Amino acid sequence: MQAIRNSLFLVLSILPSPSFASIVPITNEVVATSFQSDGRSNFVEGYVQLNKTTGTINLVLQPPMPPCPSGQSCTEVMPAPYEYFLEGVKTRVDECDAVIYEAQQNREHAVRILLVDNTRYNYENCPTFLPVPETAVHVEQIIYGPSTQDEKSGYFAAEALTPVRY
Repeated sequence: MQAIRNSLFLVLSILPSPSFASIVPITNEVVATSFQSDGRSNFVEGYVQLNKTTGTINLVLQPPMPPCPSGQSCTEVMPAPYEYFLEGVKTRVDECDAVIYEAQQNREHAVRILLVDNTRYNYENCPTFLPVPETAVHVEQIIYGPSTQDEKSGYFAAEALTPVRY
């Protein structure tokens, strides 16, 4: 311990007096990932950001380009993405050691998201022959109309949740 203290004192005495070092910690408090559809979903792509400190999820879902009837000329304008800010994230760990983050909101239409972090998946407890994605995103969306309701859902496999750097 004394040797470490002496070497640190020696290094600090060599530095000019007005200089100092600042260390910016990298934490896993805000993590994010983006995902693409495999063609079986109601959405083309998306982005999810989880803030573990505030317990919130930001979710952006891009719906597909509407089809153009054959024989007609259509302007190709990508529809606006659905953007959600969900609060009150609940966290639990399942029997496979996957961390599951769940949030939902019920406003003009209902949205429920399950964000499954499989980076610590335990293959001994839950053996499988299928590959387990590092992150799985499951979205359920119910849009209420005047006389109907439209249900859309999507399951996406994504890369691991990575820390967001500001």
